[in-house]
Amino acid sequence: MRLLDESHALSQSIHTAEGSFLHAIMHRREPDYANAKYWFRRVGQHPCYAEIAGQVMRLLENRGEQELSGTLVPGGDWNPLTFVDACEAAAPSPAPHPRVETLEAVQEIEFDCLLAHLIRER
Repeated sequence: MRLLDESHALSQSIHTAEGSFLHAIMHRREPDYANAKYWFRRVGQHPCYAEIAGQVMRLLENRGEQELSGTLVPGGDWNPLTFVDACEAAAPSPAPHPRVETLEAVQEIEFDCLLAHLIRER
């Protein structure tokens, strides 16, 4: 729990969209889904969302997950709030579970895109 506390303190001290993005991810992983959605709302329309949307659509197409693609990337736009909902719905699934593995891959895309954005902005 200590690492989670440190992550919370650090992300909350960054008063930018990126800090809110990190804060939202931390709450989703906690899991505190309602709080994650609050922080994603504070992010607004982040520059990473277009890249996340493209990569997630390709991933889900390759996995035959068209329904999930329509939920997470409606109209080609990344929707972090429905991703939180999908994670919450899959949480009770036993591991390993194909949906959980897919959502973990989506989460990796999301974090990698944010990290790349942070590095570019330095």
